[in-house]
Amino acid sequence: PVLTLVAPAWRIPLLPAPGWMSARAGVDLSSIPAAQNTQTPRAAPTGNLSSAAATTIAPRVNGPVPGGTPPTVSAPQSQRFSIDFQLPTVAIVALLWLIGAVVVLTRLAVGTVKVSRLAKEGERVDDGEWLSLTQRIAKRLSISRPLTLLRGDRLAIPVTWGVVYPAVLLPPDADSWAEERRRFVLVHEMAHVKRFDALTQLAAQITIAIFWFDPLLWIAAHRMRVEREHACDDYVLRDGTKPSLYAGDLLEMVQSIGLPSHERAAPAFAALAMARRSEFEGRMLSILDPRLDRHTLSRRSAVATGAIVALLVLPLAALRPFAGPRAVESVKRPDASSIALSQLTPRVAEATVNATKPADAAVVYTCDTQPPRRGSVTTHVHVDEDDAQSRVLNYLTTSETKCEEASVIGFVRFSPDERQIVSLPAGAIAAFRERTLAHDRTVTVSRAPDGSLSYIATMDGRAVDYSPAARTWLSQLLPRALREMAVDVKPRIARLRADGGVPAVLSMIRELKSSASKRAHYEALISSGLTTTERDVVVKQAMVDLAYSSTDLTAVLRRAEVTNRRSSSVAGNRPSDLLVRIDPSLLRESLAKITSDGDRLSLLSQYVQTDDPGMLKLVLEGVEQITTAGDKRAVLVLAAPRVLRLRDDALHRAFFRAAAGISSSGDQRSILIAALPYGHADETITIAALKQAADLSSDGDKTSVLVTAAQQRLLKSDAVMKAYLNTARTISSSGDMKSAMEAVLTYPNRD
Repeated sequence: PVLTLVAPAWRIPLLPAPGWMSARAGVDLSSIPAAQNTQTPRAAPTGNLSSAAATTIAPRVNGPVPGGTPPTVSAPQSQRFSIDFQLPTVAIVALLWLIGAVVVLTRLAVGTVKVSRLAKEGERVDDGEWLSLTQRIAKRLSISRPLTLLRGDRLAIPVTWGVVYPAVLLPPDADSWAEERRRFVLVHEMAHVKRFDALTQLAAQITIAIFWFDPLLWIAAHRMRVEREHACDDYVLRDGTKPSLYAGDLLEMVQSIGLPSHERAAPAFAALAMARRSEFEGRMLSILDPRLDRHTLSRRSAVATGAIVALLVLPLAALRPFAGPRAVESVKRPDASSIALSQLTPRVAEATVNATKPADAAVVYTCDTQPPRRGSVTTHVHVDEDDAQSRVLNYLTTSETKCEEASVIGFVRFSPDERQIVSLPAGAIAAFRERTLAHDRTVTVSRAPDGSLSYIATMDGRAVDYSPAARTWLSQLLPRALREMAVDVKPRIARLRADGGVPAVLSMIRELKSSASKRAHYEALISSGLTTTERDVVVKQAMVDLAYSSTDLTAVLRRAEVTNRRSSSVAGNRPSDLLVRIDPSLLRESLAKITSDGDRLSLLSQYVQTDDPGMLKLVLEGVEQITTAGDKRAVLVLAAPRVLRLRDDALHRAFFRAAAGISSSGDQRSILIAALPYGHADETITIAALKQAADLSSDGDKTSVLVTAAQQRLLKSDAVMKAYLNTARTISSSGDMKSAMEAVLTYPNRD
């Protein structure tokens, strides 16, 4: 699939195009009906400025050509049928594919759980003979990864799993095996480790989950599993094991599978079992065949094989066997006048406008003939700074009774009061429309050959003069559209502040519908130079106004902090004095509405830089709402200096309670180590950190916390030492226990 997207297309019309391809390729865009309102809804164009803007509306309705009549040719009935039923068919196929993928992945998950249970119930092998033999074989096979030997009582055959930290589970009677059997069993299982068979098996299962409907893939996965066992058998035989002895011992193992004391075998899709009854016959014949070449491929042979595979795969990936693309080439191209401005990229829009005379231009709008949905607002913006002609602004707002839209292509200049268009560069165009239950009017503004502005107006499909009424309507629509599209934000903020101060600006922002436009205006207002009181008022309104747009709210708060710190840095204030003062209840409400952990992290990271206990308590409450362990750790590590320096036991308890809610042992360890230095001033912090370390799931993480406490000379009292030893007793690893005890023995002035 990746090569299909990357490789150039190799088109050979061997097969007829399927129905869905014909439906897409065979429709003449210029024959779409204009007035009957029978179009299929189209997605809004991409490149949107608003983070809250989603795909909206837009059955397309052709605006009339001045002095002419709209086209009325309809697509054939068969094409309309194919288009209408394409999406449900795709949805059904997607649902069936998803069900199959979930079944395969569930099977893999169940098998992984079973293997994990085997690892949990297995007993680590610490017998010197086994370990010595394992080390010698690992050296002989050039295996550097650590290998864990386990012993279990549920399986009759050895089983291997794990990629980074592989493990081998031996049957319960493995200690009674002869030296020869021990050796070839370990060689076979460690050959799996050397070949990364667990990784390729996992890749095969994921591929099956994606392409479960392809029977050839299931056959390929089965053949790969069989050949994998043959390859490991070859390792054993090359190591010097007699084929007859090896085949006889394998037969004995296979015969024990399925006995009441053992399960059949570990799941084939989650672990690598040494023998399975379904594959045993072929393996026996291969093991006893003296004519087989059991050596691995040389590097040259491997490269040649890979090249052959590439020569086969690349043409198949590039092949397009359908006749569909030719149908696309034969489709009648739509005239430039029938292309919607809201669907054009900047360069295509410029070419279209330049190719069409302004007096003859017809614009296709997206307002539907039916009353639109209530309160739907979409703002799309595309800006190409490298080309002064390639800015596209699209504005669309709907209510129950009215639909307004504006499309501006190019860097159009507007009057200071935003009620008139001052000038258009060459190739630029601006189009506006209002459709209500009573009328439908449009105004298209373009540049005449002499550089003046040309206005084309229509009313209910008829060309009319650009009357004072049309001029008044356009002067009322322009300010709304420009505000929602966030055009000329800084001059607008300056003008409103000059007329009515910050309250006038806030009143205007409150009326905006687009959250991205609100964000742009809030950021410009904050950066325009505010007093502390004004800034706090702006932030308070923003937290209410953008509560449901966490990304925009976080950006505004970040701008407030940055601006505040820059303006106050010369006054010698402490960082905590530079925080924007906000109502804690508003911060709590915003945190509850934010859905992104990244946005919560960004917001809390700003407000953790304070010495206010109430604000710090609120930050710690916000940490508990974060679901990602890494983000929780990041906030708590930042909070440790502020929280733990204060003599506030309730705040300390809230800190460690938030840390205890982290599922990752490693992240908890980082937080506890960050908290330990503050135990020099308050030993209750040291005791709390040591007690919480006892709940860590990793012995290594427990030991890290204990050793750090000892190295920082925090074991100053009997209470601290008691907490240290109680945590050390929970360590099950002898090596980690040794490290923790050695740290105590080297501690000065201790008995």
